[in-house]
Amino acid sequence: MGQVTVPDPHASAARAPLTRRALREAREGEHGVSATAAAITAAGTGTDSAAATIAPDVGGTGERVPATTVPLPTLTADMARPADVHRPADAAAPHPPIFKAPPPPLPPAPLVPLLSDESAPRHARKAKPLARLALVAASLVLAVATTSGALAVLNPASDQHTDQHATGSADITASTLGANAPDDASSRTSSTSTADVPTQIPTPPPAPVTAAVDLCDKPAFTAALTAHDDAAAIAAAGGGADFRQAVVGGQAPCVPMDDPTRLWIVVDKQRPLQPLQYAPTPRAVPDGVRSLDGAGLRTDAAAALTRMVAAARTAGAGQIAMNSGYRSYKTQHGNYYRQVEVRGTKDADLVSARPGFSEHQTGLATDVVACDPHCGTLDQLAATAQGRWIVAHAWQYGWIVRYEQGQTPETGYLPEPWHLRYIGVDLAEAYHDGGFHSLEQFMGLPAAPGY
Repeated sequence: MGQVTVPDPHASAARAPLTRRALREAREGEHGVSATAAAITAAGTGTDSAAATIAPDVGGTGERVPATTVPLPTLTADMARPADVHRPADAAAPHPPIFKAPPPPLPPAPLVPLLSDESAPRHARKAKPLARLALVAASLVLAVATTSGALAVLNPASDQHTDQHATGSADITASTLGANAPDDASSRTSSTSTADVPTQIPTPPPAPVTAAVDLCDKPAFTAALTAHDDAAAIAAAGGGADFRQAVVGGQAPCVPMDDPTRLWIVVDKQRPLQPLQYAPTPRAVPDGVRSLDGAGLRTDAAAALTRMVAAARTAGAGQIAMNSGYRSYKTQHGNYYRQVEVRGTKDADLVSARPGFSEHQTGLATDVVACDPHCGTLDQLAATAQGRWIVAHAWQYGWIVRYEQGQTPETGYLPEPWHLRYIGVDLAEAYHDGGFHSLEQFMGLPAAPGY
């Protein structure tokens, strides 16, 4: 090992001790220095026995004081082993280093990988919501500006703006919108946002209304009505369904609904005959039809009954006879009060009409029975072939069953499958095809359950 000699700061009397170790060694004096040198020599370190003497200038006085030097060992690579091996047992412990060793270097920060080609599209897609948000915000701004302009148009602030609305002008200027704009920029914004807003809110054109054709404006209809040719009037109206629709819809005010001579007359407990003692003329007994009471019908009804009875006979349904036809006011008066004596007023009203309120008095109604060859009763008709044929085919000859099952709340009478009413072929066809079950329904009249 080579030796290096340095000045011993503790051997100088002119310099004050700087550390605790230096103070302690200063107290030991020369004995301590000699002991240290002897220890190093005894350890076989090969140090030089001679000590260099340095005479520094103390205090700048020019006087040099001898200084004792201590040889220090120089550690080589082949001597790298624990220091305690070469230190004697009675040697002082080595002083820890005055300065701390520098901290170990920090580990290198991880490198952030650069964006790859694959990750770039993902970042681009993440930016889409921002673009969409910007688009929505722009749309909202535009909508608010447009709404503000529309409100300004709908609420004019000056007479000039009102006049512009009246003329339907499409030009909207800053002066029209008002001179109290906060600044030029806002005025330009309002003008731009409302440039496409019309000065008037367009209203849809009214739906075309088809003018109702009044039957009374048709010369052919009014001529037939004046001539009391009901069949011709119905034909001029376009048929039974069109006639009925016009009457119900109020498009035929010239059609009298209370005239007992008309085919469409409705007689019930709320609509008596006018006059009460009305008697139809002319009347006749139907040809080829057996009449049990000898009474006839109005001539057009009598001819229609003849055709119907002949058709039923031809179809093999059997013979149909007329049990009762026209009844005068006096005859109906007697019939009704006989029922009152037997049944009482309440029950009599369900099976018999009061005088002046009977369809029989019009000459357009008849009660029929089945005869094969002997005639049955009224109540037996429904169960016969004749009764079934009447339900299926009577309308083809202008007749309907006036009082059907389940229609008492409408008509005020119990079912009478034998009671037939003549209304003409055209109206009977419309009645059948329309699925009606009472004349009140067919002609659009209120129900008549009682007087």
